[in-house]
Amino acid sequence: MYKQYKFYFAIASIVLLIAGCSTTKYLTVNEAYRISSERAIWVTTISGAEYKMDKPKVDGSKIVGTVYGEPKEINFSDIAFVKLKKRNKEQIVLGAAAGVTAIGMWYGSITAPPMEISCPFIYSFDGKEYVLDSNLLHGAGINEETDYARLTCVVPKDGKIQIKITNEMSETEYIDELKLLKVDHPAEVNIIPDMDGKIHTLKSQIEPSVAYESTGENILYLISKKDGQFWGYDRLYESLDEMRVNTIKELIFDFPKPKKTLILEFPKPKEAKIAKLVMNVCNTAYGINKAARFLRKYRDLDILLRFASFHGKDELFQFNVDLLENGKWRTKGHIHGASPVISRDQIAILDISKIQDEKVILRLPIADGFWMIDSAYVDYSENEPVKIRELEVLEAIDNNGNDIKDSLNVDDGVYYIVEEGDYANITFKDQRSFDNKNYSFIIKMRGYYKVYKLDKYLVKI
Repeated sequence: MYKQYKFYFAIASIVLLIAGCSTTKYLTVNEAYRISSERAIWVTTISGAEYKMDKPKVDGSKIVGTVYGEPKEINFSDIAFVKLKKRNKEQIVLGAAAGVTAIGMWYGSITAPPMEISCPFIYSFDGKEYVLDSNLLHGAGINEETDYARLTCVVPKDGKIQIKITNEMSETEYIDELKLLKVDHPAEVNIIPDMDGKIHTLKSQIEPSVAYESTGENILYLISKKDGQFWGYDRLYESLDEMRVNTIKELIFDFPKPKKTLILEFPKPKEAKIAKLVMNVCNTAYGINKAARFLRKYRDLDILLRFASFHGKDELFQFNVDLLENGKWRTKGHIHGASPVISRDQIAILDISKIQDEKVILRLPIADGFWMIDSAYVDYSENEPVKIRELEVLEAIDNNGNDIKDSLNVDDGVYYIVEEGDYANITFKDQRSFDNKNYSFIIKMRGYYKVYKLDKYLVKI
């Protein structure tokens, strides 16, 4: 049964389902003794302050240690989340909120820390419970957008499919249209939608043979497989002091500016004309915080959004994919971003017809600190035929008992307005597969969101 969590506890626990259809384990405060074995931890409080705490210990209902050599203690009730880095590369995150007496812990590889700004959460019913499956409309705080994503945790039951939309952030969300598409496809292929909703089939995964930063650092081990080890993750939190020092300069003088260039090489079949580049990516909470600090300086969300739209759309919410073609770099596509809450596979279709070599060399200019990448591969296969059917909505009821089906039916400017803490249950009628082949589900959503009460969550500098 779905439960509504208090804001920060929800962020510290539900958000951690980013590894797909994982489960979350809740431990009591007494079990927080695990952090005492750490040399250092990173604490973010409800007020937004950040601390690197050395020699941490649990003392009753608080954590004690030293910050910059000075004694420091923080009550559990004041903690938004705590990051611990384990030697075996596992991550443990503790989350608590005022009045909440439990600490949420999740074991596994974490793709992103909790954040205060996001977009609609999509939970899918997997036959037993609702699990976080997607986070849509990332970047739609600037303009209304249409977003498509594959749902991987959906399990039809009794001829029905159930999902839940929630707003767990400090924002108002405006949803104009919601569709669920059932895609029948051959058993030997996977599918992925692009930003325009076109369905692409994927038959093979050619991993990069070479991957490095322009500085020469080898990153192949980080992005060759989808394993929860992200390029762009550790460096965000290993040097908080440096982050604070540089943030204002970066925002005011060169916000945002590509500072990391990745070079990827893939083997290429001689006859290949098109390469489908698939990358599992998400934007970072760090990038959102940088934008929030800019907002704090100017105190005007419209200024920030206009600034980001003019200067940073191609760096904040997507990055270019450049192809080395006849000795020159040419932009051939883009990889769109995803919410820090949950990473997503994104696709770029690249014309490689002029490449005579047996390898494809790509350049990715990426805004420093704004992106995390788990994996990258290419597929050279032709798209295979698929059949798409829009599923009928049987019921759409919000948390107040209102029927919102008509608001979600078409893109007509009639919005389902979702305030913080609101949610809606949507039930679709599942139909038999067209040709008894494999099938997948694609969710389509159109809308936008407006952030409010942002200033109280800003990280103090």
